[in-house]
Amino acid sequence: MTKEKNPGVVRPTVFGRMRAYMFAGILVTAPIGITLYLTWIIVHFIDNQGAMFGLSKGTARDYDTSRIVHAFHAMAAALRCSVWFEFVPSG
Repeated sequence: MTKEKNPGVVRPTVFGRMRAYMFAGILVTAPIGITLYLTWIIVHFIDNQGAMFGLSKGTARDYDTSRIVHAFHAMAAALRCSVWFEFVPSG
């Protein structure tokens, strides 16, 4: 007669454990990846003379750029942060 250590407890299968590990990995790495991707987009966008002048003026001529500028200023106002724009020549 064999005795079970925990009667009535069902152990997860190998597939169930792999699924749990994959889900945990996605939960940990997805926010990091999304943050890095969004940072790259924002830094790439601001690394532009026209974008800097549009942000400093508060508006832009193009519709899509104007929406981005307005969204930036709305977010800055909601966060109550001071923003400083400066042109640094490359060379």
